[in-house]
Amino acid sequence: ILELPLPQNEKTFAANSSKLNKLMHTLEAENNAVEDKKFNARKTQEEVNSEIEKNKAELESLGERRTNIPSANLSIRSMICKAIKCEEEELPFAGELIQVKESEKKWEYAIERLLHHFALTLLVPENYYNRVTAFVKDNNINGRIVYFKVEDSVFDSYEIDTDSNTVPGKIELKQNTLFTGWLNNYVNDHFDFLCTDEIKEINANKRVITSSGLIKNEYRNEKDDRNKNTNKILQVLGWDNTEKKKLLSNRI
Repeated sequence: ILELPLPQNEKTFAANSSKLNKLMHTLEAENNAVEDKKFNARKTQEEVNSEIEKNKAELESLGERRTNIPSANLSIRSMICKAIKCEEEELPFAGELIQVKESEKKWEYAIERLLHHFALTLLVPENYYNRVTAFVKDNNINGRIVYFKVEDSVFDSYEIDTDSNTVPGKIELKQNTLFTGWLNNYVNDHFDFLCTDEIKEINANKRVITSSGLIKNEYRNEKDDRNKNTNKILQVLGWDNTEKKKLLSNRI
């Protein structure tokens, strides 16, 4: 079985013994490698199963709403709204009121990256602000929440000449809401980034995004492609989640 000669003398016996010793070390190394592969395979399987369960839960949650905001964030809002006795529509996430124009899908990835954190902030009208702050201060919300106080005096929007080559020109806001004017002002003040893939324009402007997701903010430049292949599933902008539901269904 081992393809060794039957020893007829001491020399052959010693040679076999040496070969067997080397073979044992080789087999031990191979066995350890197999065990490592088995461990990594089990770990990968656990991660896949966890991701599937997470996607199932998110898909179930998406079926009960229209928004793309993750269920964990929605749970915190629901907790707050129940505590202060208001409707969830009265405390929207910014992302529920913003979406990339259908004609600007080329820029969707980059704009999602740029607006991601802002999209997950709650917009709190002035009349609810004290109650929200009191609840958040005194309770464990089991997560992270960021919220803006939206004062009554800034609900109205000022007129802005929006360049179609900027982020404000490539998105649309949900109209006829209490927050439309405030959002228009805030986005134009804080996210007036030029959208371009031209190196000359990138170098010449302080605030730029490229379609591949490079974000330049004066001297700070950032690009994060870690989740680029699943960007659609991670998207948080928009008030229609039909596309996100389809993509999640295909991953289960």
